[in-house]
Amino acid sequence: MEPDDLALALQARLLAAGLGITNVPPTEAIPAEVITLAREGQAIEAIRRLRKLRGLGLLQAKRVVDAIPGQA
Repeated sequence: MEPDDLALALQARLLAAGLGITNVPPTEAIPAEVITLAREGQAIEAIRRLRKLRGLGLLQAKRVVDAIPGQA
């Protein structure tokens, strides 16, 4: 999957989860450590980690991390 496609898939999954939609087709999951970092208020480190793990660009990773619910 291309980085742009992956970023969009991750964002769609987060949006669906936030809306209570559970029957979303499987996509690449956001690593748990990225979610934890974002929720602990460490957004920059979460972005760095997501970029390293998924090969996303800075803006793509930032959009995904910004969409993670429950951030401090």
